[in-house]
Amino acid sequence: MKIDDILQNQKIAGGKKISGPKEGGIDFARVLQSHLSGTQTTAATGSTSAASQALAAVPAHLRLEGLSLSETTISTLDSFSAALGNTALRTEELEPYISALENDLTAMQALRRELPEQDPLSRLLDQVAAVSHLEAAKFRRGDYN
Repeated sequence: MKIDDILQNQKIAGGKKISGPKEGGIDFARVLQSHLSGTQTTAATGSTSAASQALAAVPAHLRLEGLSLSETTISTLDSFSAALGNTALRTEELEPYISALENDLTAMQALRRELPEQDPLSRLLDQVAAVSHLEAAKFRRGDYN
């Protein structure tokens, strides 16, 4: 018995009719059969195999350093946000946060050059670096005075 046969005329609560796979969608039966037979379709696994190859190519110490640096930078951004909310602080007292963000930004850019382009960690580093750069630039420009 196929899944399509079961779903052909069933209705779900609310009166909507369940139909088989839509055009352009993933056919579950075909994917299941390909995995059971040991073959894999390139459309379903092409991106995951490229990602797994990128993961295998990066040394573990770079991954740990990148994740640690990202966490530290996000923590600094949170602390900076809290400090901005404190109206008793002067602008000069915010300088250590900006210096830390700029140092982290330099370290993230250096680490990013060692990672492959399609690596998920490199995308994370890019996003955290962009936010850090933006906040430092806004502070240096005088937006928080």
